[in-house]
Amino acid sequence: MALSLTGALAVVLLLAPLAKMLAHGSTNYNEGWNAYHQQEAIQGKPLYGAPPGFVCTNYPPISFHLIGLASRVAGDVNQTGRWVSLLSLLLVAILCGSIVRLCTGSAPLAAYTALSVVIWLTVYLGNRIGMNDPQLLGTVFSLFGLYVYIRHPEKLGWLSISAAAFTISVFTKHNLLAFPAAVGLHLLLGGKWKRLAVWSGVVAGGSVLLVGLTRWVDGPYFVANILMPRTQTSWLENVTDYATLFQVPLAIALVWSLRHMGRSLTHIMALVVIVANVVAVAFAGGDGVDKNIFFDSLFSLAIVGALVFSEYAPLAAGWKSRGFLLTVLLTAPSFGVLIQIPTTLRGDRTKLRSIGDRARDFDSAVTLLRSRPGPALCEDLLLCFEAGKPYTYDAFVMKDMVKLGRVKEDDLVKLLEDGGISTVQLNGGYVTQGERLRFTASFMKALLNRYRVEKQLSGYVVMVPKE
Repeated sequence: MALSLTGALAVVLLLAPLAKMLAHGSTNYNEGWNAYHQQEAIQGKPLYGAPPGFVCTNYPPISFHLIGLASRVAGDVNQTGRWVSLLSLLLVAILCGSIVRLCTGSAPLAAYTALSVVIWLTVYLGNRIGMNDPQLLGTVFSLFGLYVYIRHPEKLGWLSISAAAFTISVFTKHNLLAFPAAVGLHLLLGGKWKRLAVWSGVVAGGSVLLVGLTRWVDGPYFVANILMPRTQTSWLENVTDYATLFQVPLAIALVWSLRHMGRSLTHIMALVVIVANVVAVAFAGGDGVDKNIFFDSLFSLAIVGALVFSEYAPLAAGWKSRGFLLTVLLTAPSFGVLIQIPTTLRGDRTKLRSIGDRARDFDSAVTLLRSRPGPALCEDLLLCFEAGKPYTYDAFVMKDMVKLGRVKEDDLVKLLEDGGISTVQLNGGYVTQGERLRFTASFMKALLNRYRVEKQLSGYVVMVPKE
């Protein structure tokens, strides 16, 4: 019964993300940014051909090449990225369930874990489902590396496969450090020196090989782009949102992990939970870092919650209220998520109603941008991408670039004053003086002095030169 209800709930929660995935319009800024780089990859343009400036490629290259290559068959590059992301979510859920099956031997508990991963992720950050972004694709490789390590810890060949999978995951999304760090720490603490040497050698050798290939294929400024510093912002908000929603499974997992530290191989999950949360908290404050930084933590909590159930469920065998106790034990880690489901469903209903209007506004803005000759500057990069405009300005990182001294604010203003930008698109339904989320006050002053509103939509404003 619990498995059937969980499956039905997962399907219902996926309806809104799937509908949004199939509609026109961007889920967030990442989609247009990724689409440009995926297109560059299939066109043979170097992804890291220049140091960070008005644009910056601060993601590793594997996802750009994989999705770009797949789009040759599937067609639209952005939709290809969305479908790859959705498939990746399914594989992530299956791998989490497979780790539970490996540790407990229970197929129903493995299925429940996989469905829980989908539900938790949908409630926590549903806009990441079916979004053109490499996070979940990279996580597939990372979880596969963890699964292989747990299943074949003594065999050097499988250990090498695990290390290779981890290396690929980091070169797909560079924040996926938690699982490989936990495995490396597990080998170190266990004194498995030969295995640690083999595993570390494959990671180091694979990393050197991939860096070399990247510099050869995609340009010499890979490291400069990847390591571009970020200002710190929203750390407390990201950490609080995660800790509030998952406080129950987090408490359960941390207590369980401390009790099982240093036991059998399967309890490497104790290290995984601790390392995943420490890494996520450490990196949660970078500008542009979203709540997806806690995805590895979320997956580890779901797995450990199932392990706790497997360990303590036999204790309820002699109780009169056995069914009730087992239900509580099974669903306790999901408590924070379950109480948020009504709010999530209400929000999903609103999103479903607005999808058609959003798609029409998006298409209208694309048509206008396409009709205007010359370069355009878009706050929503997918608009410029769909309109066939060149990628010349990355609004997401520009304020950081100015604050860090990488770009002069006067150079941003000159973009507008020199008349080289024929069209400017801003998010939101209105334009005002003063600093915005992605534009400085000086930039906005120059924009309003020289440009007028050509078209105003519910989510977009398109501006053209006053002349």
